Amino acid sequence: MMRISSILILLGLAILAVSCNADDDISLADTTDTFQGEVAWVKSYGGSGDETAQSVIETSDGGYAILGFTNSTDGELQGKVLPVNDYWLLKLDTDGNLEWTKTYGGSKDDRGQAVIQTSDGGFAITGYAMSDDGDGSNNNGFHDNWILKLDPQGNLEWEKSFGFSGHDHSYDLVQTSDGGFFFVGFLDITSALADGTYGKGNTLTRHGVGEFWGTKIDALGNLEWRRYYGGTNNDRAHAVVRSDDGGFVMAG
Repeated sequence: MMRISSILILLGLAILAVSCNADDDISLADTTDTFQGEVAWVKSYGGSGDETAQSVIETSDGGYAILGFTNSTDGELQGKVLPVNDYWLLKLDTDGNLEWTKTYGGSKDDRGQAVIQTSDGGFAITGYAMSDDGDGSNNNGFHDNWILKLDPQGNLEWEKSFGFSGHDHSYDLVQTSDGGFFFVGFLDITSALADGTYGKGNTLTRHGVGEFWGTKIDALGNLEWRRYYGGTNNDRAHAVVRSDDGGFVMAG
């Protein structure tokens, strides 16, 4: 039979799914030789502006959720008013057909970076934003970390912004065992000044331009703690996973 793999390759918002031939009783690990990279389907979504996809996950219903950002106001972005970057979330079925799409943002530059499906069937998305209007409620200067909790249909439940006076970016997140979230990215330590020394990871380290930044929030988005880690140059955390001991592993 033809089995569609869970591999998606994204270039902008062109989506390509590849497939492999395998019998039902053969594991994926045993089908390496039969994998041919055949195209199962290709989909493209967007408008006349610029679209960038940054994150894709398989959802519990066998479909997909894709997060990125767009400045289009036409095509699948009908109803979006301003030609500035907003977070853009798309929900697709198992064949790549569009089920729904949502944008989140304000009048400035807002860029979605990562999406996860949460334990309640909804979604949490993160990235960085300059807006303090529209869907955003606060900005401390330039880009701030901006995390949003959504219901299963993409409707906004709550949003929170975290940052200082410089460029503070969030690139990835995980849901924690207590129902909260941990997200990672980049802290502009030179602009944060004294604020940035809050909970730094190593008091013996002479910190430089930018740092790995990890933030723990509860299930409603309230800050529990945050830490930063790095050396004398520019350090950015782009990915995080939970570890078996209840901690986290960051990479960048």
